[in-house]
Amino acid sequence: MGGYREPSRPRRSNEVVCLPPHKARRYLLAGCLWFLMIWLMVWPVAWILQAVISNEGWWRVALAPFVWILAPALVTRIVRVETLIVGTHELRRIGFVRTRSLPWSAIRGHRQWHRRVRNGHRVRLFTIESDEGELLVAPDVVDDPKGLLSWALAKAAEGRQSEIDERVRKEGQPLRAIRWFVPHLVTALVASVVLGWVVAGPQIRREVDRKIQRADSLPYAERNALLEPIFQSSFYDERLRCRAGSKLTYSEISVRDDIGEDIYEVRLPRALARCEAMRHVPCATLPYHNRGCHSFSALIEASEHWKAGDAVSALAALEETTIQGPLRFAIEVPALRQVGRVEDAQRIAAECWERFGDSEFSVAQELVAACAP
Repeated sequence: MGGYREPSRPRRSNEVVCLPPHKARRYLLAGCLWFLMIWLMVWPVAWILQAVISNEGWWRVALAPFVWILAPALVTRIVRVETLIVGTHELRRIGFVRTRSLPWSAIRGHRQWHRRVRNGHRVRLFTIESDEGELLVAPDVVDDPKGLLSWALAKAAEGRQSEIDERVRKEGQPLRAIRWFVPHLVTALVASVVLGWVVAGPQIRREVDRKIQRADSLPYAERNALLEPIFQSSFYDERLRCRAGSKLTYSEISVRDDIGEDIYEVRLPRALARCEAMRHVPCATLPYHNRGCHSFSALIEASEHWKAGDAVSALAALEETTIQGPLRFAIEVPALRQVGRVEDAQRIAAECWERFGDSEFSVAQELVAACAP
């Protein structure tokens, strides 16, 4: 015969019956909250995109997950406020800051009363009295179709906790609060993708704008290496591509860049080719837009006439271009002198010398030498 066995103590069950707020209230509240939280989520999404696009501000990426997770966490907590958890040993009420609980064995009864709210409506409330204090709950706020709360409170006041235990074990299931968080986490992920799609465009445009503006301070080779991919890529919008194309064109006739190539025979025709290449992009204007690319071809024609010794044709060709600066003055001033228009030559030479006479760039110095008195 076996020895005497001590009866086992009943194990604490993890089954509970969750009484959440009514669905209509939860969905409406969640919708309103997500409308507000979207503006909070713009910040971490923008931080990440800015770091990826510009390779700057990576320290914000470390903060982004904390700000991002705050939105679904807050929505989950607020939507679940006033949720009642009916367990085998206790009743819990979820609040915004903390969760209150009372063991069934300590409950002595409850008082029902009404609170008047707006529009003359009244809300039914229970003040649950126990040896550990009072707990205020709103039974009409939660979804309790079987009347479990009132039944359990009555049984607890009668000291029949075993019946509560039996029913909760039968109707309940393990509490997995993480399931409350998952729908809002998925909403946050979807919202992040949508926000990323919306925010990425302005972020990219802002960064490319910054690169195009910075190109002016770069040497010739670096400037072209930066602008050429922007102009050639169909990913960028027309405004950015047109800005890049214009700067590439101007770069070819910039007198501050001494790249060892003749500015009339090599660089000016290349500027014309770049201007013509912009025609396949629907730009609002081309470089020197009032004459289009013809300004470049006219200056090339004037250069060819001048080299051939035809000052009259060179001056006629210059009338067709709107390009100003040393490239024009280097032809116009000596051509005017050759045809005997001395006063015009002196006037334009004085303007040329005043504007570019003290230039520190070697290309400009060579060109304006023709303007010397």
